[in-house]
Amino acid sequence: MASLYASEVRQLLHNKFVVVMGDSIQRAVYKDLVLMLQKDRLLTDQELRERGEISFEHDELLLGGQKTLMNNSIHFREVRQFFSGHHLVRFYFITRVYSEYMESVLEELRTGSYSPDVLIMNSCLWDLSRYGKNPWKSYRKNLESLFLRLQETLPESCLLVWNTAMPLGRKITGSFLPRDQPPSAESLRKDVVEANFYSFNAACKRHFDVLDLHFHFRHSQQHRQTDGVHWNEYAHRHLTQLLLAHMADAWNVELPQREPIHKWPRPRPKSKPKPKSKSRRGRGRGRGRGHDREERRRQEREREQQEWEREWEQERNREWEWNQEWERDHQGREWERDHQGREWERDHQGREWERDHRGREWERDHRDREWDHRDRERDHRERDHRDQEWEHRERDREWGWADQGPEGPPQAGRCHHLGLLSPSTIPCPLPGRGLHSSPIPKALLFPPPHRASQISSLIASKWMGAYPPSQKETFHLGHRHRHPPSANPIFGSGPQGFTEASPAMNLVALMLIGESDRDLPRDRSSETDETLWEGLV
Repeated sequence: MASLYASEVRQLLHNKFVVVMGDSIQRAVYKDLVLMLQKDRLLTDQELRERGEISFEHDELLLGGQKTLMNNSIHFREVRQFFSGHHLVRFYFITRVYSEYMESVLEELRTGSYSPDVLIMNSCLWDLSRYGKNPWKSYRKNLESLFLRLQETLPESCLLVWNTAMPLGRKITGSFLPRDQPPSAESLRKDVVEANFYSFNAACKRHFDVLDLHFHFRHSQQHRQTDGVHWNEYAHRHLTQLLLAHMADAWNVELPQREPIHKWPRPRPKSKPKPKSKSRRGRGRGRGRGHDREERRRQEREREQQEWEREWEQERNREWEWNQEWERDHQGREWERDHQGREWERDHQGREWERDHRGREWERDHRDREWDHRDRERDHRERDHRDQEWEHRERDREWGWADQGPEGPPQAGRCHHLGLLSPSTIPCPLPGRGLHSSPIPKALLFPPPHRASQISSLIASKWMGAYPPSQKETFHLGHRHRHPPSANPIFGSGPQGFTEASPAMNLVALMLIGESDRDLPRDRSSETDETLWEGLV
């Protein structure tokens, strides 16, 4: 681990919400953390002593402090906040580890816009010195209540660091002590050690992190202030470095290997004023020897000062070079990640374009196949239509219907509709009647297409009417009586009956109808059929 600079602290706490709660020592922790986010310098003694100011290094006083009456009572409040583009740090001044004010603070953190990522907290001296003569029972109870409420309120991702109280001096003159009956320094020092023990156990039982500041600063009395409670800027910078190292360790962040964290920042030596040389012998020889000694000491101090400055400058240069190298490596890794991301995006876009291109090609092929299929179907239909027309024309030409005029069909040839013989092929003498005085009606031999089935049914009904009922069952006409076709020696076996008979049978049927025209009973079931029969016969 190493001491961090402002740029590294900004990277470590990037997009983090840090909350600090506690007394004046935790206020100094907040100030040093805010200062490290902006500058590479230490706090001044005046900045450590000030409290409740309106602004400190571009932060903001939200509540209490100089906005209200400044006092040292247990009801004193101070809420500060530092906010930048990617960092948020807030401080709450508390005088008791758990109270109604602490409950309101926890509720504010729970319902706020941002959830805290880090909570740094300590409360000990005010609890042991300002709340009764025997505050131990209430302090331990409040510790349990606080850790229970923190476990219920804070999200699981929040890192809670409980700071133990720092060691006190042998003489305590802090302003937080009560004026009427201040506790003795020796008893308060022992109480602090015991309170750290109980708070450590309570935090570990709730699985919270603990930073033992009492252990780290047990041999650093030279950095304690004269009041026996507060500490100077070097101690607070070391405390901040410990906190940052603890956060980095909790987040698995590797810190640069420069200067060990336990090494304190070395203060620059102050040159002492030149003492005045005193000689009991005046201008004599003694004064010269004393002056030479002082001059040699001054020169030695100057050489030590120059050597120290040179070493400090070299160390700073080495740290700066390492920092620059680390930044270059970090930028190189960032560039590699960005380059890999851009390459992945280009590959993804290429794959998307290939999929779209294949999809468009498939659509074009599918559309071309559909067009070819439609063209083939159209060609087949046109070819079938031409073949049918050609067959019809050939059939009409074969049966003599191609030259039909307005007077009817030609005198020779076969009828296309009824399959009857033309009048030229019918013999004039009919059997059983002698010479046929009048020819067979042309409408019966060559009916129009829309009258063929009607005439066939009519002739069949009149023929069937001449037979007795016993013989009617033998000669069925499926078209008229809606029965399945049966074998009929005269009318055939098709569904049309008469129309599908052979030409000879049709002629015989017509001759029989004409022979028995006077004797056959007529079917009066339909007036339309009677009118048609009279018109034909």
